Amino acid sequence: MTTRWRTIQRAKSPELGALAIYLAGPGEDKDGDGIGDLDEAIAAALPDVGIVATTSSGLVDTAADLRRAAEACGASEVVALAGFSGGCQGVRAHLLRGATFRAVLVIDGTASNWPKLEPLHIGLWRDLGARARRGEMLFVATCTAQRYTQRLARPYAATSTVLGEALGSVELATYKPTRSPLLTYPGLPVVELHDGGLHALGYPGTDCDKWAHIHQLTHVLPWALGRYLAPWLRGDDDASGGVRALLGGLWAKGQAVAEELVSRMLRHSRGSRAFARCAVLSR
Repeated sequence: MTTRWRTIQRAKSPELGALAIYLAGPGEDKDGDGIGDLDEAIAAALPDVGIVATTSSGLVDTAADLRRAAEACGASEVVALAGFSGGCQGVRAHLLRGATFRAVLVIDGTASNWPKLEPLHIGLWRDLGARARRGEMLFVATCTAQRYTQRLARPYAATSTVLGEALGSVELATYKPTRSPLLTYPGLPVVELHDGGLHALGYPGTDCDKWAHIHQLTHVLPWALGRYLAPWLRGDDDASGGVRALLGGLWAKGQAVAEELVSRMLRHSRGSRAFARCAVLSR
């Protein structure tokens, strides 16, 4: 089955390449301009670069699907690949068949087998981490504290468990969930690991927290694109550093539009109707 790509932004020039994102819908259109708010935030965070997205997980995608992704936004090739939740399966599938990228972003989706972790999955993320640490590529990986998945009748490993094992971080694997839902999502990372082109961030939330997961898409993804991917693709020196170091200005210079869009969504309380509809963003 051929993946249907949605063009978020056309490349200013083919040589700039493209970002392809798995399992990301356009988001609500709260301002009524005909463009989903998530698409707007993503485009604002990454000017000039071609961007496409799909609501597919990409699990069975091939190299031909990536060629079509680049063609859809006028780019010569896909240079950055991202996935949210189950969309990280598509990212993983491309990497396992030998595809290479300048940047890979996996947003709360590095789940694996449990109780025995799949060595192939751990080895893949470990290899990306090693390459990123050497400065050969950008690897951004996030997780939440949801570990209820490891107690299901058909369990699977939590994203924090997998990243902690793959990146050699006990802190990522074991940081504690909150007892109650957060007042404001997504919150600041509880654990951060930054080393060269590697950026791993563990976000707070309860042990079973759909809002923490949803906000990884609606807030953390566009933020990570502006903070890490944009400067990396430009070859700037400011692609390193953590979230807490950026409290004076979470988005890089020129990302004011993305900041306003995401801040607007943050102002909605968890119980509001508008907030509840955020769930459709990943469909």
